Amino acid sequence: MGTLASIGDIRIRITAKAQSPEEASNLIQKMEQEIRKRVGVLIYGVDNETLHGNIARELERLNLTLSVVETYTGGIISQKLSSTGSTSFVQGVVLPTEASQKGFLSLSSEIFNSLKEDSKRFTDSLAQKALNEFKTDLGLTMFGKIAEKQGEGEYRIETYYSLSTSTGIENQEYSLGGELWMVRERASIIALDMLRKYLLKQT
Repeated sequence: MGTLASIGDIRIRITAKAQSPEEASNLIQKMEQEIRKRVGVLIYGVDNETLHGNIARELERLNLTLSVVETYTGGIISQKLSSTGSTSFVQGVVLPTEASQKGFLSLSSEIFNSLKEDSKRFTDSLAQKALNEFKTDLGLTMFGKIAEKQGEGEYRIETYYSLSTSTGIENQEYSLGGELWMVRERASIIALDMLRKYLLKQT
């Protein structure tokens, strides 16, 4: 068994030596079952499956639609979902500036500034607005802000994730460090995995 780590995920490769292909296949299956037993819900696919591809299939199977708002990831989440060609992904919006965020929420400067002081509540508001504005079943939002510079070209970013559903809003937040492009990629994967885990609970 071998592992290959990349930004946001780890690939596990299982190989076996045996006297016949059938025996090797059985050994691989037993090892896969043991890995699934230990890792469980963290596994999002096999072979060439992708996180966003499997999410698109689950959205279609559950007959759910999705809209996405990104303030920090620059459209990475939307690009991944768009690449699947799924009609379940209805709309992706990138709001990199406070002006664009305020305009999307249709708030006065005073109310917007007050709301943004609470990053979790601000992210919730964007997710709920996406769901309502685009009339989708789910609204996913990723918001991030630089907390401090850690070194040459590296930063600590406070990231917030909200998923608006018909029954409420789910949240996550993480402090991520590294180069900005790397943090954006990791944040996009965290947001997508949050969505994936929600969809798993709907089965």
